[in-house]
Amino acid sequence: KNRMNGLVSYDPFDFSLPNYNCLVTGSSGAGKSFLNNCILLQEMARGLKVFIIDIGGSYRKLTEALGGQYVDVNLSEAKKLNPFDLVDPSQEPSNQKIKSLLAIIETMVADEGKARISKLDRAILEKSLLDLYAIKRKSKIVPTLSDLAAYLSNASEPSMGPIAKMLSLWTGDSPYGRMLDGQGKLTTTASICTFDLKGLSSYPDLQSVMILILTDFILGQVETNRETRKRIILDEAWELLKSEACAGFMEYCARTLRKTGSGITFITQGVEEIAASPIGAAILNNTATKFVLLQRGDTEILQNVLKLNSQELALIHSLKQKKGEFSEGFMIEGDHRQVIRVCPTPKEYWLATSDAQDN
Repeated sequence: KNRMNGLVSYDPFDFSLPNYNCLVTGSSGAGKSFLNNCILLQEMARGLKVFIIDIGGSYRKLTEALGGQYVDVNLSEAKKLNPFDLVDPSQEPSNQKIKSLLAIIETMVADEGKARISKLDRAILEKSLLDLYAIKRKSKIVPTLSDLAAYLSNASEPSMGPIAKMLSLWTGDSPYGRMLDGQGKLTTTASICTFDLKGLSSYPDLQSVMILILTDFILGQVETNRETRKRIILDEAWELLKSEACAGFMEYCARTLRKTGSGITFITQGVEEIAASPIGAAILNNTATKFVLLQRGDTEILQNVLKLNSQELALIHSLKQKKGEFSEGFMIEGDHRQVIRVCPTPKEYWLATSDAQDN
């Protein structure tokens, strides 16, 4: 609704929008997950399929109430998740698959926030991936990280040796290898599937890699069934993606999802994180819809990043919230900007709330 109690029309998949991607920003407790839960409830009633990558459990109740699949990702109960997996091992990998693998491998071997692989080495690595898939395709299986490490260690190019050594930390019986090195397939048929990475909080490097692996899996699901619209939710998990390879991959995701009638939602506490992130420009330039919820502290960066005028900033400063009744936000949808008020029904409230006292 608006402040005059009139209904506000919002279609996340409005054909007039340049893309179906969304950014939600607000201080802690402003209702970011609550807003998304309410939107998802309405969209799923129209057949939307949802994939969520979360760190903290904000979507467990909704997922389980709707009969979805909730996956706690942790090392103690690790199932094999092979980054090389294909829906059909007898087929060649898609361009998207190779792009995602390059991002995954670079994240595995890069120092934090830096691109370790040169353009030449990326070209060599890309050819190595294609060659390795071709070799394994004869046996109707896909490669593994151990296969790639062995292949690169025998490569004629000297620069591949250090990459092979770095990959050894992710192979075999190492803690990460037990999760990622080997034949394993991730499957889901649920209408909503949530991956909670909180169990990997002590391993931010593994969290970053898992985000890319799961995003690649979801993109594969998007490509497989284009008739069903899909929404990917990255709830603050995107902040772990700091390398140039991650930035390129996420920009590729954001740009190409529209072609399949799908969208991705990025959630963050403050736009300063976006402004400082290597993938920030990709997010801002490829999210046609933005929700600004309650803000605490200095909003100068917010004004500069979102190019807000003084009147719009004043509206954001005036946003209110009344627990159990409504929560306000400032919606930017293409060229349209207005204050909205989320007014859930009692059932919607209890399904959507992540407040510890409520739960």
